[in-house]
Amino acid sequence: MLGEITLEKALELAKEKGLDLVEVAPNQNPPVCKILSYSKLKYEESKKARKAKIKGKSKDLKEMRFPTTIDDGDIQHKVKRVKEFLSKGHNVKITIFFKGRTYEQKAKEILEKILTDVSEISTIDQTLKKQGRYWYMVIAPGKVKQNKEEQNA
Repeated sequence: MLGEITLEKALELAKEKGLDLVEVAPNQNPPVCKILSYSKLKYEESKKARKAKIKGKSKDLKEMRFPTTIDDGDIQHKVKRVKEFLSKGHNVKITIFFKGRTYEQKAKEILEKILTDVSEISTIDQTLKKQGRYWYMVIAPGKVKQNKEEQNA
């Protein structure tokens, strides 16, 4: 913290220390500068960017498709896979597709079974949308808020 000094004096101080004069806040009045190694600053910024990129990849959107002509055992197997995705931190898109002559009531029953099985470890991120032959919704990992009676018990 040197306070306000002239540009020439700041450059001279940086040269004495063998470092660079880097402007960190150009929009301030007067602009804020630091005496440091510019190459080291760039390296640390790229390191942070790589870490952020790695963390961002773990939030992929996985999709699990359920036909309306599916049996209970198959639903349970697919729900098990959905739970695995949620435990790894992925969002899951649940798609119900209509094949042949099927009824909306059957799709609603399948959706209710799925949501009751994963409700304790997930939250609804995107509500049910209907698009042609497909119904879909997105669920995200997370704990569902409990009722006050359940918290007291």
